Amino acid sequence: MGKERTTAKIFLRNRLRAGAENALLVLIRAQHLHMHSSSLVKSLSVTAVLLGLAAGCSTTPKPELTSEQIMEEGFKGKTSLAARLTDNMGTQADKMRMVYLTQQLALNQPPKGDLASWTEKTTALNLAAVALEKNSPDALVTWKAAVDCKSCHTAHKPD
Repeated sequence: MGKERTTAKIFLRNRLRAGAENALLVLIRAQHLHMHSSSLVKSLSVTAVLLGLAAGCSTTPKPELTSEQIMEEGFKGKTSLAARLTDNMGTQADKMRMVYLTQQLALNQPPKGDLASWTEKTTALNLAAVALEKNSPDALVTWKAAVDCKSCHTAHKPD
């Protein structure tokens, strides 16, 4: 884990030095380093946000989809994309779409609650979607733990 953490920090530092416009986008791209530890994700979430602020990142990429559109397309209902993935019935195309949707969700601002909580939850969801897409061992267990609607809605859904 130590080597992975060092690699991740170097990756983040280099991306920020290269003019990365948004620390959250850097964090999402860090998924390709195969970081699935929740403590590492939390550490990187905080590090990415702090480094982004310290580097004076002034522009934020605009998400292509709103949180409402993402919820409607990916998470709403018993036959939703998320439900199919949870039931292990999703296709590879479904998994790829969910990776995109969770990346878009992470680019949105939380409608309610703090950014750190939003970043932690959306990053965990995105990493779980990536694990499903890659057919990683225990990906389904990770996905089911990350898709915690009540936890996210309690903290971030407007009244």
